[in-house]
Amino acid sequence: MNSPHRRLALVTGAGRGIGQAIVHRLVRDGLQVVAVDKNPAGPEQLAKDYSDGSVIACSFDLAQIDQIKPLIDRLVAEHGPITVLVNNAGIWPGGPITELDDDTWQLVLTVNLTAPFAMIRATAPHMGKAGGGAIINVASRNAFRSSVNNAAYDVSKAGVAALTRTAAGELAKYGIRVNAVGPGVISTPGDQSIEDPL
Repeated sequence: MNSPHRRLALVTGAGRGIGQAIVHRLVRDGLQVVAVDKNPAGPEQLAKDYSDGSVIACSFDLAQIDQIKPLIDRLVAEHGPITVLVNNAGIWPGGPITELDDDTWQLVLTVNLTAPFAMIRATAPHMGKAGGGAIINVASRNAFRSSVNNAAYDVSKAGVAALTRTAAGELAKYGIRVNAVGPGVISTPGDQSIEDPL
């Protein structure tokens, strides 16, 4: 069970890159963090790095939408209420619209948009009962500008921005702040193939 004096955060896509940096920052700010990633290696290494129990490793595939609520309910039962949620995980397989297949389109929207919606839906009631909290959605500059060969990703991130606005209005009465950030290309392992050349 989490200490009653230590807030609990959950970060998706926590195994590397932006997500990993978010975990480090939240721990420095005094929070305990559930680090969620499809690949267990990243969260497990974070948990080892923080031997004081600051990081709880959690391997989970966000494409399993129907398992998100059971996951959140289990984590709350084991560790206490989640008062900070960072929906950071994202994928970006793409291609020209005329060549983009249905499975790829659906997978990107599921992981990038439907999963954050389901995470908010599952976490907000617990957060409200705990007196409030904060939800941060990682959108993208692509939510606000066009790009080529990225239709699914661009649409998903535009949806994240819209979801953030709606959730902020609905959840404010429960003491829950909802905001989004829209980073551009950042030098992370996931972005190396699309970084602008020097």
